[in-house]
Amino acid sequence: MTRPFSFAVALLAVGLLVVIAQGNPLSQIKQAANQTRDAAEEKSEQVAEDAKHDQAQRAAVDGPIDESAIYHAIAMMTPTEGNSTRGWVRFDADKRGLTVTAKITGLTPNQKHGFHIHEFGDISDPHGKSTGGHYNPEGHDHALPQGHAQHRHAGDLGNLVADAQGNATFTQIFKNITISHPEHNPILGRGVIIHAKRDNGGQPTGNAGARIAQGVIGVANSK
Repeated sequence: MTRPFSFAVALLAVGLLVVIAQGNPLSQIKQAANQTRDAAEEKSEQVAEDAKHDQAQRAAVDGPIDESAIYHAIAMMTPTEGNSTRGWVRFDADKRGLTVTAKITGLTPNQKHGFHIHEFGDISDPHGKSTGGHYNPEGHDHALPQGHAQHRHAGDLGNLVADAQGNATFTQIFKNITISHPEHNPILGRGVIIHAKRDNGGQPTGNAGARIAQGVIGVANSK
């Protein structure tokens, strides 16, 4: 039984008890029932309006309402054999696109390091090779000019820039990937790789060198 219907039944029962106790005729009982119905309809409209408002508020943050969609994911980065690079890369979806943020330690100080989404979320190989090649569902096979807004392929996240202590933070919005949308380059379950060198735009790997950290993109526990 829905809440508005339960509310209507309760009001009707109270109204009938009142008119019966007062010994009022049938016409007054009908009048009380009509008043109860009107109050229930008003309550139902208010509940619907509140729900609509809640959805609008959520849509303003998370985009269109889709209860099956996944809006937050994370990859915990662990060092490959012989390296010490670690940290996390997070993915948060909203109406602007997919915001990728990262916090990484153990990099080469004052150096850029390419990092990419790779085909597979398989980190069984100690050198990161089991993650396969770059995630490239659209089949891009050429480099774009440096600084071009359109990334070469869906897995290209650019470069991390390490400070003098070998730490890096990163924040950027991407519009060519999603966490789980089946038709828009979904990344959930795939791998993330951090490379030893900077990505200079060359194909197919960006000439970024060895794989020094790896992780798997999974559903985040919370915002």
